[in-house]
Amino acid sequence: MADRMSRPRLVEKLMNKWETFYRKSDYLNSVAIGEGERLRGIQNSCLEFRFPMTILCGPNSTGKTTFLALSVLAFHDDQSLTLSGSNKSYYDFSYFFGFSEREKHEEGIEIKWKYTDGKEDVIKKGKERWLRYIRNNGSPRRPQRGSEFVGLSRIVPAFEKRGYQRLFSNIKRRKQKVCANSLSDYLARVMAKPYSSIFSYETRNISGSYRLNDYNQTHTSFNAGAGEECLTIILDTLLSAKEGSVIAIEEVEIGLHPATMETLVDVMMEIILERNLQVIITTHSPEFLRACPKESLIQAERTGNSITFIHQPNIENAIYSISGKSATDLFVVCEDECAASLIEACLTKKQRNIVKINSYGSKSELIEKAKIVHKATNKKVLIIWDGDVERNLLDKINELQDWDCIQGIKLPGNTSPERFILESLIRNTAMNDQICSEYGLDIADWKALEDKLSVMTDEHDLFFILKEGLGLNQLEEIRKRICWLVSREEKDQFATIKQRINDLLSNNL
Repeated sequence: MADRMSRPRLVEKLMNKWETFYRKSDYLNSVAIGEGERLRGIQNSCLEFRFPMTILCGPNSTGKTTFLALSVLAFHDDQSLTLSGSNKSYYDFSYFFGFSEREKHEEGIEIKWKYTDGKEDVIKKGKERWLRYIRNNGSPRRPQRGSEFVGLSRIVPAFEKRGYQRLFSNIKRRKQKVCANSLSDYLARVMAKPYSSIFSYETRNISGSYRLNDYNQTHTSFNAGAGEECLTIILDTLLSAKEGSVIAIEEVEIGLHPATMETLVDVMMEIILERNLQVIITTHSPEFLRACPKESLIQAERTGNSITFIHQPNIENAIYSISGKSATDLFVVCEDECAASLIEACLTKKQRNIVKINSYGSKSELIEKAKIVHKATNKKVLIIWDGDVERNLLDKINELQDWDCIQGIKLPGNTSPERFILESLIRNTAMNDQICSEYGLDIADWKALEDKLSVMTDEHDLFFILKEGLGLNQLEEIRKRICWLVSREEKDQFATIKQRINDLLSNNL
């Protein structure tokens, strides 16, 4: 099982690995549809990859599924685990781009793949064939790499799948596959419920391959929840595919509860880092987009026959492009999830329903992010910097043309929010007693936790250390709870922020 680490460190390690390890191999650097005939109405469009995990979002008809398929088709696999209903061992164009007589793909469609080692491959569809997959000497034309596609069929329950009852009525006759040991741990972490064992029964015939999952030896896919099944298929693919595989996941949020999104993103990044995977995901889910690091996000926009791909888009702007509406009266932009949790704890229930808090990372980018949010939504935006922000950034707010719609303020204290929380924990014995009471810690447990916190070198490890010390699985849960306690204990220091938000909502500013 991959090592667990804080989100900032995980993202940093993935980015560093992309620039070093991935760049030296033949992972996918970009895929393009050229100037020739249109493929599904698309031409002159190029999708570039800059991070091991890519989250592709955008409205319908922006080519997300098309480019997802073309990414898988960049490679040749000796035996794709997820391929079913085919007599081949690898994905080909006929798998993704079927047609009827009246919509037959025209010859002259141009596809171009660039790989991270600098190599390129360009194909132009012929009258009958896309390309020769295997050369005359028996070697594959495309680079050899594991390639998997996790499609929407995962949401179809077992009882709706034709022939499943007949195939698996006697499971003793079916081949049993032992899943990776870490699958049950990862599934338990995302689902927040215990799993002691997961394995599957598999069979294959001329029509395809079939699988029935067994959970804790208490129930199978016939009685599993939709989220349980979807997560198992996604995680098992990530864990069972060949190391270094390229894996495409269509509409990752299908069947999943919004509360699972942040943990799922962390789990996927941990597996990607450990197994050197390249994962490409499509989504329409606002919750999933908000849970993803900005380095992974790409927004697709269509103009005529061409698709433009925007890297690291403003999240709310991307969500607005998908839904076309916003129920938010005020946007708050801050630096990270810790700051967002502290701010959220200041709000009343009514305010939480109409105030959208987004964390964007670098403090130097917040003003530009606020401008983008205001332009996209025509709503007021409040920038809340960390307590250690430089004075010149605060002063820049007054120079804005839209200064009446974009306001700025900082969190209490003159340090990072993590350091502010740590100092509050050390200072407030009453809050410590409440934490010990809530989570069942004795004096020795708390003393051991204090000792670890006192030698902490990276402030971003604060909640990871707290989570381990409190014996919890959900990082988000402990972050929100601790921030809630601190904001209540230090309520006088948050009074200015609360008043500014109230004034903006009341149109007093």
